Amino acid sequence: MQRKLMPLIILTILACLWSLNKTVVSLSNRPVTISRSNQLPGLYSEISKSVVYIKCYRGFESGSGSGVVIGEHTILTAAHVVQDMDNIKILDYKGNNIPVICWEVDPNDDCAIITTAIKLSGIIQSAKTATVGEHVIVIGEPFGKAFYNTMTYGIITGLNRHMEYFGVSPMLTVDAATNPGNSGGPVLNMDGKLIGIVSGSIRGASNLGIITTVKTVKEFLNGRQL
Repeated sequence: MQRKLMPLIILTILACLWSLNKTVVSLSNRPVTISRSNQLPGLYSEISKSVVYIKCYRGFESGSGSGVVIGEHTILTAAHVVQDMDNIKILDYKGNNIPVICWEVDPNDDCAIITTAIKLSGIIQSAKTATVGEHVIVIGEPFGKAFYNTMTYGIITGLNRHMEYFGVSPMLTVDAATNPGNSGGPVLNMDGKLIGIVSGSIRGASNLGIITTVKTVKEFLNGRQL
């Protein structure tokens, strides 16, 4: 009886081994998916070149913020960074000075444009949509030049937030870290498209960045750029 079963047992083992080998082969041929963690370094390398550091002066006072290139002679930032300032100084990602001609502030919302004397490269395009749960990055200078071109990562947590302190138009929120000095810096999707710029955060809140939307920026620009 045992002799009769031996061939059957051997055939069963061989069939199992063949099945396992086939499974291993099929797994090894599965397409490799690039993880988001691998995508971020490349995205940062490309986008960070379009982010600038802004130093502002009024009398004996000074402050700083961030900005992003949106045109050959145009930098976008937050209104509260440059409003009522006597002089502003802009540095590119290499630390080179960018001469400024003038700046214009949106009277209704927290955005402003700076016109430069030299031609700029690395123009950022705008995103067409923004969705809750969408992954985003924020690049800027939190707490000043010492943390130049710092990137944080998160998701969009809310749309159509009405916050009169920051402006009359609806805003969005993100959970990516934003700090003083990030103001005016870009918020971008995973395609490197501009979703908005940082306006600020709520004192005492954790991971609640307030963002002026690209729609609001376009309304201010009125077709001039972006």
